[in-house]
Amino acid sequence: MTGNYVMVNYGGHWELSEATPHTMERDPRDVKPIPLTDEELVKLGFVKQANMKSYFMAFQGRYHYVCLDEELPYYKIGTTRVQVHIQYVHQLQNLYYALTQTTLQYTH
Repeated sequence: MTGNYVMVNYGGHWELSEATPHTMERDPRDVKPIPLTDEELVKLGFVKQANMKSYFMAFQGRYHYVCLDEELPYYKIGTTRVQVHIQYVHQLQNLYYALTQTTLQYTH
């Protein structure tokens, strides 16, 4: 499982949940993505860089950077930088997994 955290409506109250086949059988109006914000990046283990709009984390001797700047969003691993607009937690979890084959844990 690559993470894929979403918010699920359980009878009027929203809870954080991993997207599973059972979760995805629910009415689509009862499942919504978690917007990727500064606070969510910290919950994913990233650290804000001083005086910058980007966050970083170290994994297996390489730094991973995420920048949520509206004008120039990007993901960078080592010296490779890709311009990508990541809007939701599950998108970052999937990208991270594709690059590292490791689940990006979400601390809530």
